Amino acid sequence: MMANRWEGPDGVISSEIPRGSLIRPDTSESYGIEEGTTRCREERTHATSVAEVETTHGTGAEVRRERRGRPRRVELETLVEATRHYLSELRGYNPETVKDMQRRLRNVCKDLWQLRKGPAGSPRVSTTDPKQLSAEDIGILVEHWRKEGLSPSYQAKLIDALDGFLLWAGNPVLTTMRKMKHIRLPKAIYKDIVVLTQADRERLRAAANSMDGWEGSIARLLIALLPCSGLRPTEFRTQRLDGVDTRRWQLFVTNPKGKGVYSTSGVAAPITPPARQAVLDFLAERETYLDGERHEALLPWRAPDGSLGTLGQHGLTRIKRRLEASSGVKFKTKDFRATFGQDYIDRGVDVQAVSKGLRHGTTKTTETYYARIRSENAFRAFEDADERLVRVVKPSS
Repeated sequence: MMANRWEGPDGVISSEIPRGSLIRPDTSESYGIEEGTTRCREERTHATSVAEVETTHGTGAEVRRERRGRPRRVELETLVEATRHYLSELRGYNPETVKDMQRRLRNVCKDLWQLRKGPAGSPRVSTTDPKQLSAEDIGILVEHWRKEGLSPSYQAKLIDALDGFLLWAGNPVLTTMRKMKHIRLPKAIYKDIVVLTQADRERLRAAANSMDGWEGSIARLLIALLPCSGLRPTEFRTQRLDGVDTRRWQLFVTNPKGKGVYSTSGVAAPITPPARQAVLDFLAERETYLDGERHEALLPWRAPDGSLGTLGQHGLTRIKRRLEASSGVKFKTKDFRATFGQDYIDRGVDVQAVSKGLRHGTTKTTETYYARIRSENAFRAFEDADERLVRVVKPSS
């Protein structure tokens, strides 16, 4: 058998394998010192990299233990499923209210999960279990909302939704926090009431008068009736004809807010004098539009195929956009409701009467969101009350 041979740099052939050379196990060929040195360098580099990784992240066992300690996504899924169960057990709420609560709880779940799996060194909640959430966890959540720039009013809505959910889960932490007041919870800040000025209403009226066809008829009724009845946009759009009483000048609202929950059909709204001629004109135009046909809706709408239905939300939105484009006045249809309330408060109508016209249960809702006595009017009332009792005599010069 021929011995393994190695040819050195000087060309001398030897059977001895010098140090640093590597022999390929499946052949008699050998690697020279240069290649062996490269392999050694690579092995040393790999060993250094492993050492750096272990120094930075820990050994493999330590990394696995750390991963086991991280929150799993199943925690988020369990939390979301609990909120669904809670919402399914709610009773007596309007479906739209339940949708709002679902939206808010979904946002709360998302933020809790984000704070649960946050990077080391950042504020992290201890759990996403609704039964185990602590005051410290709520404080971290509220601080996160503040840093995110959420308005205090929206934060208060999120807190209310979370409070109900936690109480359902048997955790009264938020109720206790409100009593102890050791963490400042967000409170709603009521915005200024937005009303349409008399100049805006005149421009909108002129724009409605310039519109032709059935959309023009609806636009003129919208501009005239809503600021003189306090109807909500949906109530206006879904009103039935038989609810319009032109003898007593009242509207028996067909679909009031909260129907079937905290309100009933047949709730009356006033039709004040400035709108009455516009109502009569519209009813005459309605007869012409129907051309002998009958329909229960106050605002019937003829489809392209000729069939009759009720004016939809898209149709009302299109009319609103035409009014805005023609008048240059940007508005929300619900602004007319606040305009109704504030207009009559400014003209001296008692707030209780205005609240009744807006169909509120208490004047608090009216004064919070729709109409408030202005400072100058309140001060003038003091002047009028005392004028009869006190006579001011200017000193003679």
